[in-house]
Amino acid sequence: MRGRRKKIMSVVIKGIVLAAFLVFFLAPVYTLVIESLKPESQWLTGTLFPTRLTLSNYGAVLHGRIYRQVTYIPPIMGYMINSLIVSLAEMVISILLGSLAAYAIQRYRTGGSFLSGWIISMMFIPPVGVIIPLLIYYTRLGLYDTLTVLIISGLIFTLPLAVWIMIAVYQGIPTSLEEAAYVDGFGRLRTIFRFIYPVALYGFLAVGILVFVFSWNSFTIPLVLTSSTSAQTLSVYISEFQTLYGSVYGPEAAAGVLMSIPTVIFVGFIVKYLGKGLVSGFGKR
Repeated sequence: MRGRRKKIMSVVIKGIVLAAFLVFFLAPVYTLVIESLKPESQWLTGTLFPTRLTLSNYGAVLHGRIYRQVTYIPPIMGYMINSLIVSLAEMVISILLGSLAAYAIQRYRTGGSFLSGWIISMMFIPPVGVIIPLLIYYTRLGLYDTLTVLIISGLIFTLPLAVWIMIAVYQGIPTSLEEAAYVDGFGRLRTIFRFIYPVALYGFLAVGILVFVFSWNSFTIPLVLTSSTSAQTLSVYISEFQTLYGSVYGPEAAAGVLMSIPTVIFVGFIVKYLGKGLVSGFGKR
C-alpha cells in the first residue's frame, strides 16, 4: 500500500513539474500569438483572453500601413524573401564546403590538429567582435548593402559549425567502405558522392537545420552590413517597429509569428534527424 502511494505521488510530482515547464515555455508563445490578434485599443493591456480578435495586424504587416500619422510599416514579404535567400544559400554552401573540408581533415588529417582546432574555434567568435572590420572591408569592395555580403559574412560562423558536425559524422563511417570502393575501381570524388554521402545523410540534415536556423535568426550582421530594404532581413525588419513615437506592438507581434513559422516547421526535422546526425559519428565507432 505504501509503495503504491509513493508511485502515485511520483506520478503527481512529475505531472506538476511537466506542467510547470510547459507553462514556462509556452506562455511566451501564447502571449505573442494573442498580442498579434488584439485590436489596437487592447495592445499591452495585459489581457490574456481578449474579447475581440482581429487579423488586421497581419494585414498591416503583409500589405503595409501607416500608424499614428508618422509610423509606416512596410510589407514584410521583401524582407522574408531576403531571409530565405540568405538562409538557404548559407545552408547549401555550408553543407557542400563543410562536408568536403571535414572529409579531408578527418580522413587525410589535412592541416593536422591545428587546422581542425582553428576552424572549430571560429564558432566562438562573437559577431560583434568582427563586424566593424568586415564593414570597412565590404564598403571598400563595393559589397555593402547586398545579399552577397550577408551570405559571405554568415559563412564565417556557419561553415565551422558544419565542419565540426561532419567530422564527427565521418568518424562513424568505417574506412573499409572506401577501401572496397577503391578496389572496385572508383575514384576519390566518385567514392565520396556515391558511397560516403548517402551514409552521412543524417549529418547533412543536422547541418542544414542548424545553419538555416542560425542564419534565419541572425541580427547583428544584417543590422550593420545593410541599410536598404533590398538587402535587409526579417530580424532587422522587426527591430524597426521600435520608433521614437512608441512601439507598434500588434503588427510587431504578427511579424514575430510569421518569422517563427519556418523555425517551427524545422522542429519536426530536428526531433527526428538532428539527434541522429549529431550522434552518428559516435555510435558506430
